[in-house]
Amino acid sequence: MPFFRRCTLTAEEKKTYEKATKMLSDHFRGARSIVYELARLHRTVQREKEPADSFINAVFAQAENCDLDNLKIPTKDLLTQSQLIAGMANRKLAAELQIDPSITLQQVVQRLRLDENIVSQHAMIHEASHAADGGDKVDFVASKVDAATRYGKRVDAPDRYRRQRSEEAARMPELRL
Repeated sequence: MPFFRRCTLTAEEKKTYEKATKMLSDHFRGARSIVYELARLHRTVQREKEPADSFINAVFAQAENCDLDNLKIPTKDLLTQSQLIAGMANRKLAAELQIDPSITLQQVVQRLRLDENIVSQHAMIHEASHAADGGDKVDFVASKVDAATRYGKRVDAPDRYRRQRSEEAARMPELRL
């Protein structure tokens, strides 16, 4: 098998089932995000009425997925990066950063600061436009947008599924019982 010629296992290790399967699974599982695996490890909790041995095995298995034996970055940086991602308020950004297996601590810090700047700039722009227009135009447009997103259609558009009343019926007073 040509794959075994390129592997780093010794001749003796190639003969053992455990070493060969570990090497193959490591090769084919692809790049893993250590930050994601650490987050999963820290979220592993003992469920109600779960035996201690079952919980311990789950924690050890998840720790094995973290692949902490082969770290290419300092542990302090990894733990700091992991905590920044897990603790940030912007969950969408956290999910984006957590997926990237090659992201560094410096990149996480930069993205977190950039996100904070963008949020504050949006708030300043909103306040400035609200103050300049007296708030009326902005509030009117915002209410139209809210209504459109709430009902899934243009606010002034006719409802295509409701039968339109004829002009004559529209001029007649409604019958009340």
